[in-house]
Amino acid sequence: MRCAAFALGLGLSACIPELPILDDPCAAFPDPGLFELTVDTPDRGKRRPLVYVPEGSGPRHLVFMLHGAGQGPRDMEAISGWSALADREGFAVVYPGGVGIIGRIWNATDKNPYTNADDVSFLDQTAALASDRLCGADVLAVGFSNGGSMVHRWGCESIWPSAIVPTEGGYLVEDCPTGPVETRIYHGLDDATVPYDGASRDGVVLPSIGALTAIKRGDNGCTTDPPTIAENGTASCATYACETPLVVCTLADWSHQYPGGANTSNLPFDATEDSWAWFVENRPADAPPGGSSERRLP
Repeated sequence: MRCAAFALGLGLSACIPELPILDDPCAAFPDPGLFELTVDTPDRGKRRPLVYVPEGSGPRHLVFMLHGAGQGPRDMEAISGWSALADREGFAVVYPGGVGIIGRIWNATDKNPYTNADDVSFLDQTAALASDRLCGADVLAVGFSNGGSMVHRWGCESIWPSAIVPTEGGYLVEDCPTGPVETRIYHGLDDATVPYDGASRDGVVLPSIGALTAIKRGDNGCTTDPPTIAENGTASCATYACETPLVVCTLADWSHQYPGGANTSNLPFDATEDSWAWFVENRPADAPPGGSSERRLP
């Protein structure tokens, strides 16, 4: 078992143990807390996402929280609020880390000059291992910035995510071979890094949120009816009438930061709380123990 030391706020250190293999992964977890999960990838060797497991028994939904460029798993575990919500709701949270030549970054497009890691395969391997060890059900993939771009790609190229929540992320996908995926988007009007109205960066075109919405409406089988609008403080969320759920939330006075957890503690909206409620709402009441996603059915 590998034990990694990390700095805590008081200058102490603690050890993160490997996520154990249990005789019955659906039974009550014997030692809840934060773990590492060793994923042996063919192109980047061993990668070790963090996994937070609360008290309780399975089946457990799995939430993946992908960091932005230059951040890491610990950053998102600290600010996103997903671990605290997991304690209340009973799901497990996976905090994977990207790799690159200039720090942690996700390969959200084949045109990325900073990494050629096969991150879709890495996330698939991680989901399979975590699901086996934790009696996993459905997978909700959440990402911030470059991580938001990556969950778009993962949702389009993999059958693992049942739903995705990209926040402040550019859409860099050219094709969706695995079909539509439940999608809830958050984007700030004041985001200068990934502008709401689109941009071109290093030869890569970032479509506007309006253009992205049109793409997703086509992918998800939406009607031409106007969306239902729900206002929550400075957040305005448009729910479209679609075969596969689609919600687009526009955040006034919001720049390039994750729109939930510690960052929105004094605001009426919280992408962490709100997207989890949306995800649960879309799970059928008669879902089988292993999850309701039709994307993974043979």
